[in-house]
Amino acid sequence: MGREPRSASREDQPTRQRSEDHACGELHWPIVMRPDLPCSPGVYIAPTRNGPGEEADTGGDNYWALDGFDMKAALAKIYSSREALFPETRIVLPASFDPHDRYDFVLVLASHETSEMRNRLMQQGIERHFRVLIVHESRLMGVYVLTAPDGQGAANKDSPQFEGGGTGSTWLKLCASRLRW
Repeated sequence: MGREPRSASREDQPTRQRSEDHACGELHWPIVMRPDLPCSPGVYIAPTRNGPGEEADTGGDNYWALDGFDMKAALAKIYSSREALFPETRIVLPASFDPHDRYDFVLVLASHETSEMRNRLMQQGIERHFRVLIVHESRLMGVYVLTAPDGQGAANKDSPQFEGGGTGSTWLKLCASRLRW
């Protein structure tokens, strides 16, 4: 989509960088603007122009952009939380998706939308754009049970946090949809 790289300060407001013109001794304050974004709020998705390895996750108070991401990497970002990352290995794409296709995903927030709503809005935008349904599902899977040959170590026996273990897994599955837009 040809946007400029993100600046180090708030992207939604102009920032000033000091530069000195040695010929005149005057100071100039050039304006560095946020990336070129659509004016209307919504989710915009297009094939990327970035080369391999040029992914970028940028954002500000009123936008979020994932540039150059393949579908699994984008969904892993979108479904991750501050507490935990969502692993790409737990995302199942339909056979109609080329796993190597990469896209630019841009969310422009409306004035009443908050950055806390961004993940849900991006999810809905992907469903609409690709005409898929993204569902969480639980799956049974084989696991390895590890035991210590001499039993629990002293550190584990004395730890109030150690109460055993458990497993669980959540998967994302994109399903072809019959929705018409």
